[in-house]
Amino acid sequence: MRHYVMVSLLLSALMGGAGCAKNPATGERDFMLMSEDAEFELGHETVQAEIKQHGLYKEKPALTDYYQKIGHKVVAVTERSEKPFEFIMLDSEDFNAWATPGYINVYRGILPFVNSEAEFVALISHEAGHVSARHAARTISASKASQGLMLIGAVLLASQTDSDQLAYTALGAAGVAAQFGFAKYSRDHEDEADKLALRYMESMGYEPAEAAGLYKTMAIYQKLSTTIYKYFNDGEEPSTSYTYDLLASHPDPEARQNLVFARAGELPANYKLAGRDTYLKMIDGIAFGPNFREFGAAGERTLYLPKKRAKVTL
Repeated sequence: MRHYVMVSLLLSALMGGAGCAKNPATGERDFMLMSEDAEFELGHETVQAEIKQHGLYKEKPALTDYYQKIGHKVVAVTERSEKPFEFIMLDSEDFNAWATPGYINVYRGILPFVNSEAEFVALISHEAGHVSARHAARTISASKASQGLMLIGAVLLASQTDSDQLAYTALGAAGVAAQFGFAKYSRDHEDEADKLALRYMESMGYEPAEAAGLYKTMAIYQKLSTTIYKYFNDGEEPSTSYTYDLLASHPDPEARQNLVFARAGELPANYKLAGRDTYLKMIDGIAFGPNFREFGAAGERTLYLPKKRAKVTL
């Protein structure tokens, strides 16, 4: 009897805040266990943790102003333009950019690999697409529902077999299967954000096909990182997390490039990248590599590591 009481309680907890909400970007109805207020509060908490870890990039105020102006222009053509947005540039060498409700975050480490203003717009537009399509809230809702259903299944199994150990084993196996499922779920969101980015670029007057250059650069970065790693590790193949942190959840960069061409056509051979000179002027002189907060500073024979409060003599 206790098992069925537990199932009833779990169902009540799972469905208590459940509902369907119209997706702002796609117009479809999505299963949702998270309110918009909770979504944006989570975004705020997540970003504050990243700022605490990496710090804000402040070296070139003109560059951060440029980023903010473009960011606001991108958000203005999205489906959630009425929401408050902030545009954060983190002082880290990481090749990365990401979004969370209310925030679009770019690491300075990715900027030298972007070739024009149009590609920079594509990068920001992709991240804005994640927020517009409520990908964070959808993922959390699906995760909560999956966890709840796995618990219910384990409880029912225990009631039929009278074996809690068997239920725990089944629950563990279901959890592993769910991880593989959510990896695909995330990649589907990436593809959706890519499509939305093309929509936003076109609305802003940029050629959507220019987004392909961004993904081409990502593929080059992946190959470059792999080559460097193998050189210093006797030919050993690196993990995907080393070569490109986003590969675990993102589609292959070359595949993304080909999808852009399939959706938006290919650029002429003599095409001039939009805003290339302006963008390159903005990033000219940007710091490249780890910042002092993350790595430290090196003297002739001394390495200072501020995070560890250590001094190493070489």
